[in-house]
Amino acid sequence: MFWALLPVGGLLIAWGLTGLLRNAASSVPASWLRWFIGGLLAEDLLLVPAILAVGLAMRHLPAGLQPPARAALIVSGTLVLMSVPLLLGYGRSAQPGNISVLPGDYPASLGITVGAVWAAAAIWALLRLFRALGRRGRSRR
Repeated sequence: MFWALLPVGGLLIAWGLTGLLRNAASSVPASWLRWFIGGLLAEDLLLVPAILAVGLAMRHLPAGLQPPARAALIVSGTLVLMSVPLLLGYGRSAQPGNISVLPGDYPASLGITVGAVWAAAAIWALLRLFRALGRRGRSRR
């Protein structure tokens, strides 16, 4: 599947970069590049070490709960990290008085989204638990 979709991803990246450069006056490629590199550095220097540290601490959880908890942590960490510019209001100073710039309630939206991620992880963990209990019950008969 990876190799089949690799050309599609490459074409989408090329299309995005073409649009970025064609509309350089409004897209400000240098600013975009700083944000992109900052995101990569934040992931490598903040998100990955935090996930590794918490992942090591999770060894104390029962084995059946570890995959859902790890997945939820990775998704939650990524959501929080990518939401930092919205939470801090970057962009508002570029167009003062324009209420359409970052109009959402981003802290509430982030909380709801992270809550949904953890609810899905809890459902996944419960399904794993019920499946394990069902296997134990069948093996005792």
